[in-house]
Amino acid sequence: LPAGQKGDKGDKGDPGATNVHVRTATVSIGANTTNGAVATCQAGERATGGGAVLATLRNQDAIVRSYPTLGTTSGAAAGEVPTAWFARVFNSDAGAAHTATIYVVCASP
Repeated sequence: LPAGQKGDKGDKGDPGATNVHVRTATVSIGANTTNGAVATCQAGERATGGGAVLATLRNQDAIVRSYPTLGTTSGAAAGEVPTAWFARVFNSDAGAAHTATIYVVCASP
């Protein structure tokens, strides 16, 4: 098919997320148990990703849960704009507590 006529130039779009920051929260995890925390973005920021890591890693350690939230331990529902990240981590060390860091990647215009 032949190409149609060129259309009018559209309006300029809104600026994208140009400010990106990593925010963190720490949590102590008892021996051979799980614990979690929420890392929260600052006002005007949106969560774009996140995760967690234990300060001391062992073979059976695991990230049990990791998801975007609205600042609580409940996951953000489809269509909601997350402002934080929750993660729950398992510490497999039967003899000592360890610290985990929860990360959230926050973006704003």
